[in-house]
Amino acid sequence: MTIRTLLLTALRIYSTGYKTRGELARTSYLMASVLRGLGREEDAVNTKALAAMIRKEIMGLEPGQDDNQESYDLLISWVIR
Repeated sequence: MTIRTLLLTALRIYSTGYKTRGELARTSYLMASVLRGLGREEDAVNTKALAAMIRKEIMGLEPGQDDNQESYDLLISWVIR
């Protein structure tokens, strides 16, 4: 399995419930990086925008503010990391 396939599977799982919104945001952030690496810039921008929107709902951080892997890692339980 590729990283992209694993992330797509995670996105399908996390998008089914409200309790997994943090996981959905973090996984979307990671998927945006993968899409950017594949040259799919428009998809990457849209996916990262979704991640930023969810992060704002949960943490109140505006898109672009502390926009890094660590801030998205804080959205999930340390047990999952």
